[in-house]
Amino acid sequence: MLPVEAFSIRLSAIHPYTSSPFFMEIFSSASTLDGLDIPLGAVVSVRDGDGVVCGASVVEEPGRYGFLHVYADDDGTPEDEGAEIGDVLSVYVNDVPTGATTTYTNHGATTRVDFTANTMAPRDLVAGLNLVSL
Repeated sequence: MLPVEAFSIRLSAIHPYTSSPFFMEIFSSASTLDGLDIPLGAVVSVRDGDGVVCGASVVEEPGRYGFLHVYADDDGTPEDEGAEIGDVLSVYVNDVPTGATTTYTNHGATTRVDFTANTMAPRDLVAGLNLVSL
């Protein structure tokens, strides 16, 4: 039997989104997070220019995601549930903006959107600063 310390469990939140009969799909076969393939269990999500989450997908193969449905807004409701044709869409991984964008071109479209995201904030080193490791 393996000790409990031998296991690692990562829980990733998936933001709620509203599905509709209209959507486009995005995918990637070459995306990275912090210099490595995006890991199993990471959540890739897409937001429109208003910040509305239009779809999300859990990574099932390192470095790849999709086909991720990006749902369109339902014109029959007053709420903004999704993207409209012409909206710029932003891709996030684990709620971190990747800097990758695409445009909602038309219902049924499929677009490849690769990204290189970095969750580690760069730090400026100050002269005379000593780095210490314990």
